[in-house]
Amino acid sequence: MKEFFKENGVLIAGLSLPLIMALLFAAIQFFSSITVATPNHSVIFTTGNNYNNAHKVYVEDNRVLYSFQNPNSNQNSYYLRTPKVFVYNANTNELTELNVPVLKDNTNQSDLLIKDFGTQEIFTSLTSPDGYTFEYERYRNRSFMSEIFVGGYKNSVSIKKGSRSISIPQENNYRYYDAKFLGWVRED
Repeated sequence: MKEFFKENGVLIAGLSLPLIMALLFAAIQFFSSITVATPNHSVIFTTGNNYNNAHKVYVEDNRVLYSFQNPNSNQNSYYLRTPKVFVYNANTNELTELNVPVLKDNTNQSDLLIKDFGTQEIFTSLTSPDGYTFEYERYRNRSFMSEIFVGGYKNSVSIKKGSRSISIPQENNYRYYDAKFLGWVRED
């Protein structure tokens, strides 16, 4: 056995050194991310409200509101797609979809209440009070195999602080198109 290591020492070192380095970098990344505190705030975001600015989801007085201005008189279904609104709690890893009011007709309607958070304050700054930021990433896959089997684009939504990144899960394989940040709500 000693003779095997003596004859193949360079080969063994050449094969084991990259593996040791990969494990070391993985351990550093893991331990640096667990030292960052978990978020104290849930994030509220919306997707699909970018259809020619016909839909608007916004926060006002600790309430999430929805308005619709139909710029087209032909009632095209493209303009009538209702956006989705989500609340994500990273501590429990729960994603909750808020019910967006159904339009009674296709005329202009504004200030329909989606949810009233009552005494819970909604912070609308991009950075939460505990330092997390909301990030929407849309990128194109560039590998040959992913172009053939997966498709061209990926959309991901996450919250980040320092070296910690928490990906927001997709609900029922729903893709987050044009995700927009609305606010942070403190979890009590």
